[in-house]
Amino acid sequence: MRGDAWLALEILGAIGLFLTERHTYRSSMLSALSSMAKTVSYHIAGLVVSAVLYRLSPLHPLAKFPGPLINRITSLRLVQIVATGKRYEIINDLHKQYGVAVRTGPNTISLNSHDAILPIYASASAWDKSDAYQLGLVPGTGLFFIRDRKTHDHRRKHYWSSSLNSDA
Repeated sequence: MRGDAWLALEILGAIGLFLTERHTYRSSMLSALSSMAKTVSYHIAGLVVSAVLYRLSPLHPLAKFPGPLINRITSLRLVQIVATGKRYEIINDLHKQYGVAVRTGPNTISLNSHDAILPIYASASAWDKSDAYQLGLVPGTGLFFIRDRKTHDHRRKHYWSSSLNSDA
């Protein structure tokens, strides 16, 4: 579920808790607010703890990939790396330390291998591009920004093939 939708549901749940306490149990305003805040805090803490435990567990699909512990828990470290303007250098250092595949976030890995390029990008079973290729609210219409593999392949073959071959 997207974060904004989850937050809206959390707020609606909190309002529901408050109204239930206030009207069903005839609690005072302060008591209802306190009960609501406590319940919402426990709920959020439980979600955070369970997410962290899952991301660190061997049940996570990326558990076998090495990387710093903080990268397994949160993407905030990657955000900080990008903000430094030295993402390439830092990721390269991580590859030197951990090897070809490095876990850079809870659900992301970085591959540093020429052998991985063809299976990922050039095969018939190539993957769709990630959300990183979405330009926010601006629709990306260029070939580079088309995330769906079939649409990308169609446009590449019909419009760009003559300019992307050795005869061009």
